[in-house]
Amino acid sequence: MKSYQFLDASGNPMEKFVKGATESIHYLVKTDGSESKDNYTSVSHSLRDVTVSGFLGPNRVWNGFASSADTNSYKEDLSTRKYTGLSVDTLKAVTFVDERAAHPYPLSGVAIRVVDYVVVSTGKQVETTSVHKRVVVTFNGTADVPISLGDYSCVLHLDTHKVDGCK
Repeated sequence: MKSYQFLDASGNPMEKFVKGATESIHYLVKTDGSESKDNYTSVSHSLRDVTVSGFLGPNRVWNGFASSADTNSYKEDLSTRKYTGLSVDTLKAVTFVDERAAHPYPLSGVAIRVVDYVVVSTGKQVETTSVHKRVVVTFNGTADVPISLGDYSCVLHLDTHKVDGCK
């Protein structure tokens, strides 16, 4: 399911985008899917709820969240691996200049991702691995932005998608 709603400056719904009158667009996307093959099964559910505002001014501001729940199983000979996980993403006032070609990086705002996954492997023995991570990116108008990964503080290079300088 995908839907969107145009809104004026008072938050009232509009039938269509009208330049000079539309202030924001609210997007809602929900997906549910499954797949099964000989040695593989997968089930996924996701939701994205985002509002982009600022169409009456020089900047676009993104606020919203997304979540997903996934389960995947792989069978091979006498062993099975099952991955089960949840993730939540949050955008808080991630602000872009309208002219993105000249200013491609967000001026400000925060993006947060939290993931919780468990992997259970069965076969000759049972092994369980759990992963919990919280990642916070703070935008500053440049390609080099601070990113925190748990106890680590690093630099994320938005132009190269690389992370370095971790302390």
